[in-house]
Order: sequence, then structure tokens, then C-alpha cells
Amino acid sequence: MQTSEYAEALSEVRALGIVDATSEGLLHAHFARAAAESSLAKERDALANAINDTVELEGAPIAIADLLDYMASQFRDNRYAKSNSKAALVLEATAQEASSRLHRARTRADESAQTWLNDAKPRADAGPARDELLKEAAAFFDGTQDLAGEMTERLCTTSRSRAPSEWHEVLPLVRSAELDSFVPRRERFRRVGALFAPLGLETYLSKFVRVVGAHGEVDVRAHLAAVDPPRDLRIAFSKLELGLLSEMAASEAVARALSHTLCDAALPVEARRPLDASVARSIGALFAYLLADPLFWRRVRGASRSDAERLSRSGAAIALMDARIAAGALVARHAPVRSLDEQRNVAGAQLSRVVPGVRVPDALASLVALTPAALGARFRARRAALALHVGLREQFDDDWFVNPRVAETLRAISSQGGATSIEAQCVELGIPLTTALARTNELANV
Repeated sequence: MQTSEYAEALSEVRALGIVDATSEGLLHAHFARAAAESSLAKERDALANAINDTVELEGAPIAIADLLDYMASQFRDNRYAKSNSKAALVLEATAQEASSRLHRARTRADESAQTWLNDAKPRADAGPARDELLKEAAAFFDGTQDLAGEMTERLCTTSRSRAPSEWHEVLPLVRSAELDSFVPRRERFRRVGALFAPLGLETYLSKFVRVVGAHGEVDVRAHLAAVDPPRDLRIAFSKLELGLLSEMAASEAVARALSHTLCDAALPVEARRPLDASVARSIGALFAYLLADPLFWRRVRGASRSDAERLSRSGAAIALMDARIAAGALVARHAPVRSLDEQRNVAGAQLSRVVPGVRVPDALASLVALTPAALGARFRARRAALALHVGLREQFDDDWFVNPRVAETLRAISSQGGATSIEAQCVELGIPLTTALARTNELANV
């Protein structure tokens, strides 16, 4: 369906008087997202095809899509430094070519989406306006800069590694392959699902959520398809296996799916379907970041105190880096630029600050800023997840994640689906978003 057809259909529905202001605003948001995705589809497909090409590395063929896995699995062994550098150059060249096409497509996508957003009536619970959100993202990014440096130093000390200076040197550092035995790929989703048993919510997962196989993208995240929430949610996992990173990605996808199963089935479809303001994203990030809590590892996974410290320290580094990438990419996406080169330069400068002292090539940074459809929602979810952790801990104690009473809070904030923003829900719970920065301080000192 073309944009004009969407507009015509919405006009007919409005004329019949069967859609209220809230639903109309939600429909506009959905149509804006659909228009943007349609504009990006061709170039995303081209990128997916490009990464399936084969190159030669150390005398053997390897798909470009497998290079990240290769680079992150070298156990920080200096013998692999040369091949890792070569692999990085291949990925950077692929990004250079793809970013040119994606820049043009992203411009078209943003224009298509804005057409719908301009016509939408403001919704009281839609969350912050874009300019306000960009200021908040920039403040979060700047406010966690020193913490990121401290976190990296501690991680290097713990793992007895030298400080990274290139982006591909960060991968094996946060990959922490020596911890893989604690998070094996086998039975991962069953293990993650069991986390919700003490909350009395595991039944929702077994009834309404399915793991359907692997997606084909070079993305460690598991992808969630909300086919018909709250009754039909499907998760596709990544073919990449990156240990703790993969465990956190699975935790995020499962918790996000769970939130969708808790929405009110009587809501209109436009409210049940996930939106950029979806609370589900925040609940997903909340449980992903739980792997940065040493008490979780001891209480739920049975790790010793020393192992729990190692696991949570790596989890904290990943969580802090993830939140900073979300904030930095959002700022870079919407920076006032006049050309692709400017956009690349801004993205490279911004994302090279994610881990202080680590250079991220402009083209690769540009892909990170241009490819995701919902960067604003991603940052909002991560900030809210950090604040929710503090709020739930204050209300239910340090081991809130095994307290059955937490289920009622999750049900309450999930029940309205996409009709209310996570910011509005945090106000309702009495949880200030400013506590997100306090939580990042804790992460840096795990």
C-alpha cells in the first residue's frame, strides 16, 4: 500500500467516526514507521547480500558476515592481531560502500515518515519531542563519558589486556570468551525464560512466545516479530555467537516479548502493536542489563562470588556501552549536516567517544547511525531500563527480580501496549529518569 492509499483509508475511517484522537495518533505513528521501512527496504536487502560475499582470510574463505564472530573469538591473542586488522578493513570497506546508499535512503525514509508525523495530532503520553530528546541524549552521552573510560580501564585490568585503540580490539575485550561456559548457546532461551518463573510469568512465554530460528543479519540482537500481541510473538535469534553478548540479547528479546503478552487483549490493534514509544523495549533492556548485577549471577545462576564479579563486570561494560551507543547514534543521526561526508564525519567523531580512546571509522559509525529505524526508541528504552532498575530495587529490595510482587508492576506498565510512553509510565510509578545516571555510576563500579 502506498502512502496516498494509507491517507485515503485513514480519511474514510475518520469520516465514519470510528477512530478517536488517541487511535488516530497511533495510526499515524504506525504509518510513519511503515513508510520509513519501505524506503529503506531495498538498501537493507543490498547490504544483506553484500555481507554474504566471501573473502579470503589466513588462506581460507570466510563470509563477510562471519568476520565479526571470527574477530570476537580470538581470546585477545596477539597472534591474531594481523588477521583481525585485515578482517576489520574488509568490514570497513563494506560499510563505506553501503553507507552511501543508506544515506540517500535514510533521507527519503525520514521525509516519508515526517509527512505522516506532521499530520498527526500530538498525544499527551507520546514521550518527549525530538529536540528535547536529542538534548537529553547528548546530556546522557556527555554525562557518562568519564565512566566509560573508568569501566574500560577496570575491564582491561581484570582481563589483563592492553587498552584498545581500534574498534575491533574492543570486541574480544567485551566478548570475554573465557566466560562462555556460564552462558552456553545450548538451552539459552529455556534458561532465559526460567528467569520469569519466580515472578509467576513463565506461563505467558510458554503459551504465546515462540523461538522460530535464526535471522540472517549481522546483528547479535535477537529479532522480535509481534505478529498478533498478546497471543503471538516470535523470536528469531542471531547466528552470531558472542557469549555474554548473546545471552543479554536473548534476555532482551524474551523480556520484550513477555511485555507484549501482558498488554490488554481488548485494546485496538494499533495500541497492541509495538510502537517507538513501546514500554516493551524498556522491559527488554531492563532484563538484559540485569546481567550486570552480581546478585543476579549468585542468586539466579548459582555463580560463586568471584565468578559473579567477573560476569557482572563484563555485563556492566556491555550495558554501559550499549546505552552510550544508543545515545551517541541518535545524536549523530539528527546532526545538521549537508552531505554524506559530513554525516560520516559527525558519526565517526561521536561514536569514537563511546569507548574513550577507541577510533570508530566514519563509514562504520555512519551505518550504526543510519540503519536502525527506531534510534530514539532505543535510547529511551535504555535510559528507562536503568531508571527502572533503581526504582524496582528501592521498592522491592536488591533481589527484586525474584520477587513475585514485581509481576504486578510489569503487568501494570505493559497493559496499555503502545498507547502510553515509558516516560509516562515512569511518572506513574514515581521513578525519575534522572536516576538512570546514578545507575551508570553503579555499573562503572561493579
